[in-house]
Amino acid sequence: MQPGSEIGPGAQSLPFDPELGRSPLIELPAPSVVDGTTLDRASDVAMAITFSGLDGSAGGVICEIGGSVIGLYIGFRADGSFVARAGAGGTLPDNGAAAVVAPPGTVAGYGTLFIEVNMASTARVSALWNGVRVGVDESVNELPTWAGSDIGHYMMVPSSGTVPQGEVSSQVVAHGSVSALRIYQ
Repeated sequence: MQPGSEIGPGAQSLPFDPELGRSPLIELPAPSVVDGTTLDRASDVAMAITFSGLDGSAGGVICEIGGSVIGLYIGFRADGSFVARAGAGGTLPDNGAAAVVAPPGTVAGYGTLFIEVNMASTARVSALWNGVRVGVDESVNELPTWAGSDIGHYMMVPSSGTVPQGEVSSQVVAHGSVSALRIYQ
């Protein structure tokens, strides 16, 4: 079993580099619009971003693709909770969505955020901060795609469409510096 992989209830993950041996399909500078035709939304996808001074305490979007019917959202809620979700865009809990929700302060400061969405018949979302697993969740229902066909936004307030319900879209998360969004597919 690889370090950092799921090792059972209550067990600690060991840090590892999930980008090791991978080459990004796309690298988008902040801020950017994510083209709606670039990604295969029915296939697995992974995204990585390196931050300094990341502060989600007031909420804010990092990346969103799709919308309120089917969408991917990475960001923070108004209470500072970290969220990485994919699938149905309704209010959580939703059997058609996979969502990692972590307490305020779990993802903060300097580090690399790595999000992976694995598509089988259901969607599985995994989030790591500095190589340590923040959480994993899997949808109950089958999902054909992890996001709808709308364009996406990286480190910018969405200009069109909507984000999954209950998630912040009116502001970008507070941060010092941020890397390009590295997308692996």
